[in-house]
Amino acid sequence: MKSIDHKKTTLLEIVPYTEAHRDEVLSLVNLSLGEKQILKRDAAYWHWKHEENPFGRSLMLVGLQEGKVVGMRAFLRWQLNWQGERIEAAKPVDSVTHPQARRQGVFSQLTTAACDMAQQMGIQILFNTPNQNSLPGYLKLGWQQVGLVPSLVKVTSPATASWKLLKSLISSKHFKQEIPTSDWFISDPTDTSQLFGEGDKFEEAFENLLLKSNSLNKNSSEHILTDKTISFWRWRYMGHPHYQYYVERCYDGAELTGVLFYRLNVRRGLREVMITDIVTNPEKKNVVKKLIAQLSEQVRSDYFVSLATKSHETFNELRASRFRIVPRKGLQLVARSLVDQGDSEGFDFNNDIYQFDRWSLSLGDLEGL
Repeated sequence: MKSIDHKKTTLLEIVPYTEAHRDEVLSLVNLSLGEKQILKRDAAYWHWKHEENPFGRSLMLVGLQEGKVVGMRAFLRWQLNWQGERIEAAKPVDSVTHPQARRQGVFSQLTTAACDMAQQMGIQILFNTPNQNSLPGYLKLGWQQVGLVPSLVKVTSPATASWKLLKSLISSKHFKQEIPTSDWFISDPTDTSQLFGEGDKFEEAFENLLLKSNSLNKNSSEHILTDKTISFWRWRYMGHPHYQYYVERCYDGAELTGVLFYRLNVRRGLREVMITDIVTNPEKKNVVKKLIAQLSEQVRSDYFVSLATKSHETFNELRASRFRIVPRKGLQLVARSLVDQGDSEGFDFNNDIYQFDRWSLSLGDLEGL
C-alpha cells in the first residue's frame, strides 16, 4: 500500500462493504491480525462467516483514505432469547486498521457509524469479548464490562502435560507442532459432516433433543441464551471451511440424550481438546459426565478446556466432572444496549444485559470464529 500522508488524510470516508472491497479487506485483515495456519482468513472463510450466517448477513463498513481501505468494522448478526422472547443482537468482530492509519480515530469512527446503523436496523444488543488491547476503546464508546467468563480445564495426562509444558517454556521457539489427526484418536472419530448429511437419522434425533433442551431451558429461563436452531448448529459446526469439529453422543436406549462438540488444538506442544458446546436433555442425569468419560476414551489428549458462564446449564456438570476454574483466565464479556430507556417491556435492556448472572453462554457462543 502506498504510504499515507497523515497530515492530509484526517477525514475518513465510511461506506458500506461490498464484494468489490473483499480482496482489499482480506489483505488488510491478514496484515493487521496476522495469518494463522489453522484459521485461514480467505474468501471461503469470509463468505461462511459473514454471508451464510443463519442470523443474517453481517453489518460491515469500510473506512477509506485517498480511495484506499484503511479500516474495516464488522458486526456479526446474532439472536438471543429471554423467556421465549427473541432479542436481536450482534457481535463486533474483525475490527482492523491499517498500520499506517493507526492513532487517527479509525476504530472509533467506524464503530460509532456501525452502532448508528445497527440501531437503525433494529439491533438491540451488542456483546463481545475484546482482548486487553481493544477493551479500553470499547469502554470509551459506551460498552460496559459484564464479567469474566471463566476457563475450565481438566488435565487428562498430568505427567505428560507437565513435561511438554516444561520443554516449551525452556525452548527458544514456543513451538506449535502439527499432529496428524490419526494420532489423536484411539478409534475412528465422528466429525460433524458425518452427522448433518442428508438422510442421516442423527439430524432428526438431534432436533428432538433440541426441542427438549429448549423447551425446558429457553422459554422459562431468566437467562440470556443464544437462540440456537437446527440451521444454526449446521452452520456453526458443519459449515466452517477450516475448523474441523467432532462430536460425542450419549444415548439412553435408542433415545439421544446428549451431544458434545469439540475440536483439536496444539498449545505450547500440549494436546488440547476444546469443548465448545454440550446439548443435553435436562431430564436425564449424568449425561455430561458420561460424555466426558467417552471423550477421555476416544482422544489422546493432555487436557480438556471449555468455557461457560456460571449460569450456563453445563457449568456445574463440568465442575462435577473435575474441571477446574483457572484463576484470572477467561474471556472478558462486555455489552452495550442500543435500546433507549423506556422503549422495552419486560426485559430491561439498560440493566439486565449488564448483570453477569443473567448470561448463559458457552465457548461455542464466544469462540473467535
